Amino acid sequence: MATACGHHRGAWQARFGKDELDKVRKSLRELVNQFNVELPDYLPVASASKLDHEWHGRAGRERGDVAPLDLSALLSRVLLAFTIDFERESRLSLAISANALRVLTEEGVRGRDLPHLIGVSKEAISVSVRFLEWHGCPVVEPDPTATRTRLVRLTPKGQEAQDK
Repeated sequence: MATACGHHRGAWQARFGKDELDKVRKSLRELVNQFNVELPDYLPVASASKLDHEWHGRAGRERGDVAPLDLSALLSRVLLAFTIDFERESRLSLAISANALRVLTEEGVRGRDLPHLIGVSKEAISVSVRFLEWHGCPVVEPDPTATRTRLVRLTPKGQEAQDK
């Protein structure tokens, strides 16, 4: 009986071919081998706040062999390293920046359009928008063109954060 991981592995291989997947794995292994910290084989649960970087890897820890890692573990380590690097330079989390902040404009976006534009749940959007409001990035106000509709509009501070 095939496991879920085995099934997905087979689907990826059928879709892209063994040689292409081997090239991706090789490239990812080369990247992961350059990291000076040990990272987990999974992505942490994202939140509105930035990652606790102290928890996600310790410099100087003995790194394990990455050769046996599957594609999902390699991708997770690379994505987590990118997230940590991004968040060291940003006041906002990568999750907030890549989702809610990315689609907002100075003219405003209807709140009801955000789930479709971002691709995350209404609850996650609500948390993200409140977090961004707390940082002064958008304002949420009634839409003058539609009743019972709210606009989420970038402030100058929000536009600056989006540009960065």
